[in-house]
Formats: sequence, structure tokens, C-alpha cells
Amino acid sequence: MANTLIVKEMLAEFIETKLTDAVKLMPLAKVENMDAEAGHTIRVPKTAYIGDAVEVAPGVAIDLENITQDSVTVEVGKVAKGLYFTVEDINNAFMDIQGEAEKQLLKAIASAVEKDLFAELAKTSLAVTIPTLDTDGLADAVAMFGEDIEEEMFLLVNPADLAILRKDDNFIFNANHNAGEVKSAGSVFGMEVVVTNRVAQGAPFIIKKDAVALYIKQGVLVEEEKDIVRQAHNIVATQHYATVLHDETRAIKITVGA
Repeated sequence: MANTLIVKEMLAEFIETKLTDAVKLMPLAKVENMDAEAGHTIRVPKTAYIGDAVEVAPGVAIDLENITQDSVTVEVGKVAKGLYFTVEDINNAFMDIQGEAEKQLLKAIASAVEKDLFAELAKTSLAVTIPTLDTDGLADAVAMFGEDIEEEMFLLVNPADLAILRKDDNFIFNANHNAGEVKSAGSVFGMEVVVTNRVAQGAPFIIKKDAVALYIKQGVLVEEEKDIVRQAHNIVATQHYATVLHDETRAIKITVGA
């Protein structure tokens, strides 16, 4: 067996470059590079929610709230995934070793990052219950943003909820759903619809960009070793990062049904 099986630099660059496409929330997140190791803590900014809207009688002045930005401490985590190729795999003329390693390790790391971003998104305190997932219900949900409705919004839904939305007369199908930075299945009520299994059926989110933040260490670490005992090559990819709910005023958690 050869001492090296893959080009580590190419594999690391592939994962780093393709990560944005592989993580559904990454194009919508605030992404910053950081230089910290697993177990270390970093202080990052977080915008506080100004509170729910309240009923105001005619002629009565509306109370104004100052948006405050605090800082929170988050711990840097490390995710890693390893695989190995046996000598039989290596000698298989139909096995693309480099390509298969790129595909599998990218999917593994992207899944971990995506899971953590959605976990932070679920912490938002802006929440509303609507009777049905249609334009009327979404209009009520968007009202949670108050007057801040001019920015682009995205509706994150489970595939089962997409089937419901597609039956709405106001749903606009996007035939070119892979174009642009966000993969959209269509639009409704002026919002791009993003389909993801990370959201439960009947529990969609409406978000604006930068609701969540990803602080990521630049460069994926790829290591390889020759295992003479098993007659195999072991390959491991590691990524350091931290996630946080950056601005809860930019994310609404919806519950469909009574």
C-alpha cells in the first residue's frame, strides 16, 4: 500500500468551500472566522428582544424600547468524522477514493453544523400560534416583527408542510430552486420557502438573515494514517466552531394548530 491515499489539502479545501452549500442555514447566518480550540470559550455579541407588542388605545403614545446588544459566552466545539479504506477498496478500479472521501466527510461535518444552528434557532422567544399554514396564518405570524417587515424573510418548513403550501393559490413555484445563495422551493406571502428535515411538521420558522451566528475556525483539519495491522488507510476530518442565537428579534417560531 502507498503511504498516502488522498491529497489532504484538496480534501480540506473541498469541505471548506462546499460547506456553505451543504448547510441550509449557513447562507442565512452571520458567519465569522475565529481562532480558538475546542473547550475554549469566546464572547460574542447577542441582540436582546425588545418585548411583545401590546394593545394601544387611540391617541395614546407608543412606548419605545431601546435595542440593546449584550455579549454572551459560548463554548467552542469540535466535530470530527473518520473513515477508512481497505486494501481491497484501494485495488477496486471502480472506487473513487478521493471523491468518496470528499462526499462523505462533507456530509458528516455539514450535518453536525446544521443541527447546531437549528438548535440555536429554536431558542428564539418570538413565538406565535396560527390556525392553518396559509397566507392568512403567515400574515398573522409576520405581524410579530412589528413594523420591521421590509427586509427579506425566509420560511423554513418541513417537506410535509411544503405539500400543504403548494396547494395554496398564492404559492409561487420556483422551477430554478438551485439558483442563488439560498435553495428555495418557491415563495409565498413574499417569503422564500426553504425546505428542511430539521424543522418538525407544523412547526415552521420565519427568519431574517443573521438571526443565528456561526463562529468557525478557518480551515478543516484533515489527517491520514496508514494502518498496517488492518491493511487500511484511516482518514479523519475535524472542524472547530461555535453557534449562537445572534438576534432573536429576527426569528419567529410558529406552531400550526390550536
